[in-house]
Amino acid sequence: YHVVSMVNVAGNTVLDGLTITAGNANYPHGGESSVGGGIFIRNGDPQITNCTIIGNSADDQGGGIFNMNGSPRIVNSRFIDNYGKSKGGGLYNVSWAHFYGRSNEDEGKRVASPILINCLFYWNSATLGGAIRNQTTYNTDVASLNIINSTITRNFNWLYNSAFTFNGSQELDAVSTVTFINSIIWGNYTQTIGWGQTKKDREISPNHESSGSTINYAHSIIEGSGGSGADWKEDYFGTDGGNNLDANPFFKGLPLDEHNSHIQALPSS
Repeated sequence: YHVVSMVNVAGNTVLDGLTITAGNANYPHGGESSVGGGIFIRNGDPQITNCTIIGNSADDQGGGIFNMNGSPRIVNSRFIDNYGKSKGGGLYNVSWAHFYGRSNEDEGKRVASPILINCLFYWNSATLGGAIRNQTTYNTDVASLNIINSTITRNFNWLYNSAFTFNGSQELDAVSTVTFINSIIWGNYTQTIGWGQTKKDREISPNHESSGSTINYAHSIIEGSGGSGADWKEDYFGTDGGNNLDANPFFKGLPLDEHNSHIQALPSS
């Protein structure tokens, strides 16, 4: 059900230079076999470097990667054309005490905090969070994402309003945070307007939906944000960390597939 499974692995566990493809976590009755079609991580801190995660799917969450209570470091890697039927087409990150009957309450605080550097999310899809879903579910747990020098483009949702969904738990003290530094978020979209939304909501905020989360942007290009300063749309996007732009990066190198998985912004942007 997973191409790669990483459970209780240490930081010296390395995947380097691999193509992870054709994973299909399709167990019909839920559980760990219905998540993480490409890579499944639980309580692990692996290093994933120079990998292409392409064409994987999950009947539930995390078509490309499902990370629960782990802190992987993902560098120079590409998430392309992955599908999560429920949430997190490219990546689903969660701190979770109870997972399909598995209790982790005795393990203390659960932390899920991947770091992504020089990564690309392209053409991933899900019902919620076409590119990424970040979530914490219980009490004092922490789910945090740090995304640096990365590009997120042309990902889409089948429902609601965003290529990203970032949610905190309803439990007091749970922490869900996402930080973007020197990254590009552009050209993501959704198929339908969600319940209670207007057409303006869809046009302004195709890139993320946040509920109970803290989101920070710095030195990044974010479509629809208004850019740093007086025009910044804080209600839709979160905290302006400064030096952000809302300007078309004019990508070249599209479309992508397993043979052409690099894009860049033109120098004029």
